[in-house]
Amino acid sequence: MSDNDSKSVLVAALPAGTTASTSTPVAELAQALASDGEGPAKKKARHNFSEIVGARIWEQLPTQLKTAARLDARRLVGNERGLSDKLIGAGYSRRAADQLLSDIGRS
Repeated sequence: MSDNDSKSVLVAALPAGTTASTSTPVAELAQALASDGEGPAKKKARHNFSEIVGARIWEQLPTQLKTAARLDARRLVGNERGLSDKLIGAGYSRRAADQLLSDIGRS
């Protein structure tokens, strides 16, 4: 998938009323997911990622975005197992949480 295709996938899957900057929306969302700390921006990034997961099959998502979400999920889950509810409480949808847990070997 080219960089332009990745941007198109992200922009097309953003929730209604959400605007994406013209720089690199995939990179911005990935950066927000991979950043340390918690807060409204992180929760919004998780929500936006979840909207994208709901609109696209996992394999179509940009690698950069999946990698950042996996990093965030690993940070949230730590060494515990079966923590779908913890990810959901942090702002991911059930589908996104289940996929992320599977990807990081914690399903």
